[in-house]
Amino acid sequence: MNRGFSLRAASQGGTRCRQLDALFVDPNARRRGIGLLLIEHGAELARTRGSAALYVVGNFHAEEFYAACGFNVIGKAETRFGAARRMRMMV
Repeated sequence: MNRGFSLRAASQGGTRCRQLDALFVDPNARRRGIGLLLIEHGAELARTRGSAALYVVGNFHAEEFYAACGFNVIGKAETRFGAARRMRMMV
């Protein structure tokens, strides 16, 4: 089963944060809480590394998932795949 993510240090508006990147759960394993567990783990890593927030640039299809995990839309972004949402969760 494929799943995972990466975190990288970032700063947004003067706030130390971590950017969640490349969150992935195998389609055959979705809707089982694995994505939420990965988000919770990423938030804990961000907290222990002194970050105040975790943010993600996600496509419009993922907005509902991230909102359910506690992220709020804070803006728009352009990616190589097209328009996306910039979302943040305070940790």
